[in-house]
Amino acid sequence: MLRATSALLAASALCAVALTPTQAHAWAAQNYCSNGDPVTWASLPLSWKLMDKFSGSQSFLPGMSDTQVYNAIQGGWDVWTNTNSCSTDFTSVYLGTTTVSSQTQSAEPVVEFFTSGWPYGNINSTIAVTVNWRSGCTITASDQGYNAIGFNFTTSSNPGFNDTDLQSIAAHENGHWLGLDPSQFASATMFASYSGGINNRVLTNDDEAGVCDMYPGNGAVESNCSDGVDNDGDGLIDCDDNNCSGFPGCTCTATQALSCGATITGSNSGGPSDNNTYSCANWNNTGPEAVYAITPAQSGVASVTMSGLSAALDLFVTTGGAGSCDPTGCLDVGGIEGTGDETVTWTATGGTTYYLVADGYQGATSSFSLTANCATGSTEVACADGFDDDGDGQIDCADSDCANDPNCTTPNSETDCADGLDDDIDGLIDCSDPDCLGDPACGSTFCQAQAVLPCNSTVSGSSAGGTNQVDNYSCSNWPNTGPEAVYTLTSPATGTVTVNLSGLTADVDLFVTEADGTACDPDACVAASGEYDLSNESLSFSASAGVTYYVVIDGWQGATSSFDLSATCPQSTSETVCNDGADDDGDGLTDCADPDCANDPACQDADCATDSFANCGDVINGNNSGAGWSNWCRKQ
Repeated sequence: MLRATSALLAASALCAVALTPTQAHAWAAQNYCSNGDPVTWASLPLSWKLMDKFSGSQSFLPGMSDTQVYNAIQGGWDVWTNTNSCSTDFTSVYLGTTTVSSQTQSAEPVVEFFTSGWPYGNINSTIAVTVNWRSGCTITASDQGYNAIGFNFTTSSNPGFNDTDLQSIAAHENGHWLGLDPSQFASATMFASYSGGINNRVLTNDDEAGVCDMYPGNGAVESNCSDGVDNDGDGLIDCDDNNCSGFPGCTCTATQALSCGATITGSNSGGPSDNNTYSCANWNNTGPEAVYAITPAQSGVASVTMSGLSAALDLFVTTGGAGSCDPTGCLDVGGIEGTGDETVTWTATGGTTYYLVADGYQGATSSFSLTANCATGSTEVACADGFDDDGDGQIDCADSDCANDPNCTTPNSETDCADGLDDDIDGLIDCSDPDCLGDPACGSTFCQAQAVLPCNSTVSGSSAGGTNQVDNYSCSNWPNTGPEAVYTLTSPATGTVTVNLSGLTADVDLFVTEADGTACDPDACVAASGEYDLSNESLSFSASAGVTYYVVIDGWQGATSSFDLSATCPQSTSETVCNDGADDDGDGLTDCADPDCANDPACQDADCATDSFANCGDVINGNNSGAGWSNWCRKQ
């Protein structure tokens, strides 16, 4: 099985496309078969899932509601289905949420937003990446990753100067998902870079020619499942048409999570009207539905009350899966006439997701409040699910029951070398941490960094006991046969960086190299300082913002020495990295103490607002339910 990766870049980073002589348009497929046909999916519709990574109503991307994210990604699919200049049978289907990461290369088609540990390309220029796997002439699997670290995604119809329109990016990436390569036309949605605005929400004729040629129309289809129009003229509109089977709005999809012990407000006005009957009721509900998911942590009796009604709504609780309710698996109904409170009660299995549906009687719509009460135990059984499992008012890591839970303690080492997280909170992530030496995910163990050198700071260390792997550097003409001490250095802004080495007790020299994957590259040395004896060493080099360089202290004629090491970097206009121990913008506020980091995942926990990176960070939820991510803070 082969893999193809397609990335959407900011306007400053472009890529060229080679076109085949037989093409009538500028569009190009990512791959071609031996007979010249483009490599495509074998069957439609294409399916996709959103990764539940956080919690609450912003579980896909902090700062943006789940509905906003879904609508933008779905809008990026709809343009490929609703073509105007040609005919295509291309369709896609949303299969709900997943807790599987796009990095696991599973069979699930995952769309994931990265708020830390961006694994693809330059963090400041690569907006999003689509990875396709193929076998022969068929695409067999796809995943997408969106860079929410370097870019501020928005769904506004009037994006700001520094904003990136999510629907435009989704339209481009979804073109890669169906098998298209970048276009040479700057106006095309499939052009290799994004220059702002919302124009890429609409396909050009060249984009449409690509999808129509790769997935030609074989007859009329219900191309839009929520417009109230009989698109294919068969007398069946929207969800009543079999073409819409499995589409959002036709499958009772949950739009928000309800936590045990919480109260939320909502409305069924404007929702889909897909379900009229439920297996636990003998009457019809013809109004629109509002659907919520709830996952009690403890087994036992659970209940949800709907109040504050202005019209006759009924409340149902059902089983289901993949983010959607099952009306035939109805467990209880609150069918009070008029606007009285509705309550459903059922015996829940801990860790199982159930679906609450507010549906209108005789077409009614109303706003409402939902309050959930779940069984509680004697302990906080899950320490990263956002629930007060034992009802003592303390949630997850704030509960003393979780004192020794892995989600609430700092590991002593990098426990997972491919998760994009700094598991042991030492400033070194995955393969950059010496704990990962020899891990299969990290390849070569040559010249790995031992620590981080923060900009505009001083660290103390020693080369004694270090590895002795490098003797020669491309920017010097003398050998250094002593052991090495290696540090990573990342400048927050482009400009001159100066590194100083002092406090020496023996003759060691100073080098800076580019990266070789996750290690130093002595063959790509950018600067060196080789003063005689115990003299201080100093060097300067031109650094690019966000690029990691390696600072190496190496001994002349086998020497080892303790030392003080410092770096002076150009200042950024904001705190660009919120977990490096450096004051990137020179305002006297470092990492989470800087308001620039207010929305950074490493700084979300209230206890971490004024804490240092040494005690705060993000860890992945390790419980069996795979409920997502949790922010945490370990107090000293």
